[in-house]
Amino acid sequence: MTHRNDIQDTAADFEIMLHRRQTDLWRLCLRQAWGNTEQARDLMQESILALLRVDARRRHDVTDAEERSWVLLVARTAISNLRRKHRVETVPLDESWALPAEDNDDKARELLDEMRVHLSEADQQLLQLYRDGFAVKDIAVILSITADAASVRLHRLTERLRTIYNDNYKSR
Repeated sequence: MTHRNDIQDTAADFEIMLHRRQTDLWRLCLRQAWGNTEQARDLMQESILALLRVDARRRHDVTDAEERSWVLLVARTAISNLRRKHRVETVPLDESWALPAEDNDDKARELLDEMRVHLSEADQQLLQLYRDGFAVKDIAVILSITADAASVRLHRLTERLRTIYNDNYKSR
């Protein structure tokens, strides 16, 4: 039998976790909603409901990065399921790329913004996850691939960016 205090503690833990992750969750939802804040709110709500459904299985002895990866994986899965069910369209990467970044180097950010048009959508998503500060193992969890595969994809992306830079921007 579950005691009322256990339920209150679980709810408080969930609320604290959600408060820590709300910015990451909102950015993911906004990227997936064509910049439409109303649709992003719907996606956020669906993500939170999914998190509530699986919260009982959440381990509490994880690192901050592991928790962040878990939250975004659950949210990404919920959004994918909702999209399949209702055919919700994803945000074009041209719009999602414009979301604020924490990078301080404006010239590098501008150059990356110009170069991204030469990248596939999958490469743009991978680069955005990396720019958002995710480690390789976290990117692997979010994309449902192995850490080795994520590492290889990032390496290949780096090589593609180097080639694009050399072919199109080096003479600047």
